[in-house]
Amino acid sequence: MEGLQNAVYKKLDKLYKEFDKPNAKEDLYKILRWLTDDRSLQQHKMFWAFIKYLHENIGQESENIQNFKDRLFVNMKLYKVIYQGTDRVILSPESVAFGNCSQKRFNEIFSKVQEFAQAKLQIDYSDWSQYYMQNEGLI
Repeated sequence: MEGLQNAVYKKLDKLYKEFDKPNAKEDLYKILRWLTDDRSLQQHKMFWAFIKYLHENIGQESENIQNFKDRLFVNMKLYKVIYQGTDRVILSPESVAFGNCSQKRFNEIFSKVQEFAQAKLQIDYSDWSQYYMQNEGLI
């Protein structure tokens, strides 16, 4: 957690020096939201460990884990539609980053990933999480 706090302090210091630059206010808002939202770092790590597990079992070797997560989210309809002009539509997968996603929304997304894994991939999150926590020495 200390490393994360140092990163936040560095970012706040940088924003303070560059507050009149584009996106500085948006970045500051994200940091403030993250600081006040009480997101669970352990749950975030479990989410990414589960995504990594899914990637190792059903993903393409050449695909990085972020692209896999994004493709999974598009298949699950967890995206925002961005229109560019009249002829271009972009599907932007939702972000689970601390500054972009509240704990409430993160819980909803994580539940949907677990349900999707069970229904479409026959991968049970409860079994996996017990195995993972035992191997990581968390229980």
